[in-house]
Amino acid sequence: MPSTTSAARRILVVCLGNHCRSPLAAAVLARRGGSAVEVHSAGQAPQHVDRPAHPLMVAAAREIGYDLTDDRGVQLTADLLGWADLILAMD
Repeated sequence: MPSTTSAARRILVVCLGNHCRSPLAAAVLARRGGSAVEVHSAGQAPQHVDRPAHPLMVAAAREIGYDLTDDRGVQLTADLLGWADLILAMD
């Protein structure tokens, strides 16, 4: 579970698989928010847990200056929901 010691606003981005949309959205929010935010992403479905982001999303992200190569899918949990100050759902 992410740390809870930060004074930054905690944002959780959720989509179905944490494989395409939410990893990129989290990267964008983290960069734009800087030290004012702590951002994590998760998916509702378990099939992409611990797997890298979709190769096409990694390539698209790279084209606009974001690196998703180290991103790995995370399953949405009650702890993550409780951690977040703001939850953004993507479809």
